[in-house]
Amino acid sequence: MNSFYSVNRIKKYDLLTCGYLLIWILLILINYKTVPSAATFLLLHFLTLLVVLFIGGLDPVLPFLKVIRYYYQFFFLPLFFTALHYLIPAIHPGNIDLTLIKIDHYLTRTNPTVWIEQFYFPWLTECLQLVYLTFYFLPLVVLIPLHCRDNLKRFDRFAFAILLSFYLSYFGYLLFPALGPRYFLSHLHTVHLDGLGLYHYISTTLNGLENIQWDAFPSGHVAVALLVSHFAYKYFPKIFYISMPIIFLLIISTIYLRYHYLVDVLAGILLYILIIVIDKIIFSTPSAVNN
Repeated sequence: MNSFYSVNRIKKYDLLTCGYLLIWILLILINYKTVPSAATFLLLHFLTLLVVLFIGGLDPVLPFLKVIRYYYQFFFLPLFFTALHYLIPAIHPGNIDLTLIKIDHYLTRTNPTVWIEQFYFPWLTECLQLVYLTFYFLPLVVLIPLHCRDNLKRFDRFAFAILLSFYLSYFGYLLFPALGPRYFLSHLHTVHLDGLGLYHYISTTLNGLENIQWDAFPSGHVAVALLVSHFAYKYFPKIFYISMPIIFLLIISTIYLRYHYLVDVLAGILLYILIIVIDKIIFSTPSAVNN
């Protein structure tokens, strides 16, 4: 008979999240005097750590509880992201936007977000903003089919890779804080972005939910999109071919909508490659070769 709780049920991606939380707990302790409401952040991170360890060891019987067991960590991501708004400027104040702008100019002899204005059309802005929004749901196109097919080993592997991409992106934002071209190059942009109706609502909502974030470098959007395409090709070729136009446009949208510099996109590609290397190292055991 299965026990109510067992540490043997804790998965690699549970441990990954625990590691992420422990690092932040350590960083908050080191910078306790400069972090606003440091005691509250410590408590929240510690309680989340306990929740992960608790839920990770459960074996729910009811179907909806099983769904929560496998997807609950993705609900933490918006909370982790929101915390960065307060933690990053307290731990690593300043930004590297001017350096990123110089790198972009060295690579292209121009500012890509300014150069791409020649292709501006309201209908294209509307389309790309909608595509940009799919980022928040994109991993589900692989997670849900894997879960429905009860291929939980592959589910765990993909979930690990996606969560790792978010966590490494978040630490990248801490190490290399940057606001992005929509702030630092606004004086050079001669075209006011506008869509056909939904663009303004979506962009305003996202800006309101995310606050001002130092989240330009690296581009987590690019890393996650490429990971989804990689695992879709590996597990579901049909989904890969259907999703490729969306993923391609999503990457373009990061520049067109002025969220990222070109160097952010290149860093997102490098982050994707790093995660694939880590994935192969961690899941290269004989039992995982076909997973």
